[in-house]
Amino acid sequence: MMEISLIRGADTLVLNGSGAWARFVDAPMRTLEVSLAGDAAGAAGWVGAVSRMLDEAARAFAWPGEERGYVQVALEDGQRWRSPYRGGRVEMTRNAAGRGLKTPAMHLCLEREDWWETAEPVYAALRNRHGESIGAGGLTVYNHKDASHDNYVDVAYMEGDLPAPAVLKISGAGMGGVEAFCGMGSFLMLDDFQVRYEGEGGSSGAGVTATLLADTACAGGSFAALSWAGTVEVMVRRWSVSRAEAGALAGRVFLPLLRLQEAVMAGESLWLSWQVGFNNLGDIEVIWQGEAVLVPAGRQMVVFPAMQLPPWPAPAGSAESLELCLLAQAQTGGGHTLRIDQVLLLPTDSFLRLVPVLSGYPQFDIEYTSGGGFFKNGGRACPSHEAEGPGLWLVPGRVQRLVFAFRQGNEWNINHAPLVNLLVRPRRRVI
Repeated sequence: MMEISLIRGADTLVLNGSGAWARFVDAPMRTLEVSLAGDAAGAAGWVGAVSRMLDEAARAFAWPGEERGYVQVALEDGQRWRSPYRGGRVEMTRNAAGRGLKTPAMHLCLEREDWWETAEPVYAALRNRHGESIGAGGLTVYNHKDASHDNYVDVAYMEGDLPAPAVLKISGAGMGGVEAFCGMGSFLMLDDFQVRYEGEGGSSGAGVTATLLADTACAGGSFAALSWAGTVEVMVRRWSVSRAEAGALAGRVFLPLLRLQEAVMAGESLWLSWQVGFNNLGDIEVIWQGEAVLVPAGRQMVVFPAMQLPPWPAPAGSAESLELCLLAQAQTGGGHTLRIDQVLLLPTDSFLRLVPVLSGYPQFDIEYTSGGGFFKNGGRACPSHEAEGPGLWLVPGRVQRLVFAFRQGNEWNINHAPLVNLLVRPRRRVI
């Protein structure tokens, strides 16, 4: 037995009447049979109310920001589940149910999604080296990764059997006009996953001189100054990725982000690209090479096209080692220097990029609902940012890692430390 309702915003229409319970006889619940008690005028009014809710739901379904319509069930154990519908129709009939009460019966045919979600969102369980959160408090993430700071949260198991969109809440003081990169790794081997590679931790190719320098404004307190001359393409830095680390990447797609200790000056044209290779007794055999990007003058962050790592099908936990190589080519002759702090591999099993539209908007107190596209800043619907990507989705039964990076104007300030939280409505195919 259960209670069945149509809901849209603050409007609720209980289909089985006050004090009555509906029988759970049709698990798909696409066609509901409702017996109408009372006189003809009352029945007609009730049918009209249902029809209006169907029409409103159909109108709102395709418009972001509009309240969707839901069919909601309340089970005897207190659980409430809902499924969005995008319209439907009402048919009047006289069948066994109607004749038993000597009243007309209504067939309500719903065009609804083939999944159910909890009526109320729940907070996801988050964890990193800075603590744990299982409620409204949230967790701090930093704008870099090193031995003392995490730029990610691990999201624990959730109930349900289908991926579900998350509501991201993120806020930070002094972060007005910040661009946020948020990437979820849902199918990685987290114990061996290296989210970043330090500039001072790699090696360089022929013709490149590497100098390791201290800087407290860099992740880990240091960076690598890489110098060369001429216009020939050079391998400025190379990182060896072990078999365990390559297996942890699981052949997924990542967005590489490069943080420079000091931005390239205006007038200097440097092109950077990635290579993935195999170390054959010291000889790097190239397996894959990505598209070159022009380093933006005056900006600390370089955003590359997404790449698959390893660049071949690789079941999680099983992959050959590889070399991750950063190539540079200058457009003009003379001496050149690239000052690398670290490379961040942003997973993209699900992905959200919040691009500032209002550069002078002072607040960074964001709530973004994946799937629905609802965006708020400071608790209000606001055009301060534009969302790119499919949003953040949680996969049940897995521990996932949500990685962040933030850019404010031309700066990648490692001291930005916003508070983040996630809410989710777990989904099921059947209830």
